[in-house]
Amino acid sequence: FEQPVAARDLAGMARVRREAGGVPIMADESILDHASLIAVIKADAADIVKLKVMKQGGFHRTLAMLATAEAAGLRCVVGHGFGLGVNTMAEIMLAATCANVIDGLECVGPLKTADDVTTERLDLGAGVLALPPGPGLGVALDEAKLARYRFA
Repeated sequence: FEQPVAARDLAGMARVRREAGGVPIMADESILDHASLIAVIKADAADIVKLKVMKQGGFHRTLAMLATAEAAGLRCVVGHGFGLGVNTMAEIMLAATCANVIDGLECVGPLKTADDVTTERLDLGAGVLALPPGPGLGVALDEAKLARYRFA
């Protein structure tokens, strides 16, 4: 079950987990930052945590949280329901390098957008995406699109 109780109700989530008969419980909205991840771990409130690069504050913070979850024996789901190509590739790269990430990502944001700020749109239509062969995320920013979509 994903987030079966209100985000701040860790005692309630721990209770659901104890009484769920072995059905894995996933914390999503309860996980905002490293401190909230540690609170979920201390409360023994989840079997799985969901991490999102945008929500967790970037690549390095998410990577640190993945390491903390792994050290605590928690499996992870990485992904988002709405995001652009840069965010999608960051999550795919994190998932590919962390053993505790469950196969199959929810990086579906580019399927829902009319445009992206990268020079080429990611092709997620087949449900798979190859990792880039070199360093970096494998996407390039389109400066004209950045200028067009910029707001202040």
